[in-house]
Amino acid sequence: MPARKVGEINPDILAGSEFVNNTSNIFIQTTEDKVRLALHEHQACLESRWLWLAPVGIALSVLLTLKTVDIPDSNRLFGIPTRAAFLGVLIASAVFSAITILRAIKAWKSGGVEQVIRALKGKKESDRP
Repeated sequence: MPARKVGEINPDILAGSEFVNNTSNIFIQTTEDKVRLALHEHQACLESRWLWLAPVGIALSVLLTLKTVDIPDSNRLFGIPTRAAFLGVLIASAVFSAITILRAIKAWKSGGVEQVIRALKGKKESDRP
């Protein structure tokens, strides 16, 4: 059996096969660094889609705690500072929740795989089709 070149297809496989020529593709020639950068940006985008869960969970937990726990106001040493601490945590987690929800919405709208392809082609976000 004669040696075949790399990429050459065995004639036995070709016998009786039908081929469709569909080679009008777009090829992207790029560097490894550009691929790494595009994939890291895409990974950050995917992670930001779910980062809102923790702050929203904290905000809901603190809100439910404030609604269900009876903190007496008569105990100035314990009651007022505790209520103030819970309200501070609730406000901080609500603000952080709003920020992460907005980032998640932006990440969902960013385009996914199309964003990676645009980055590899060197096109800007404004070049969307």
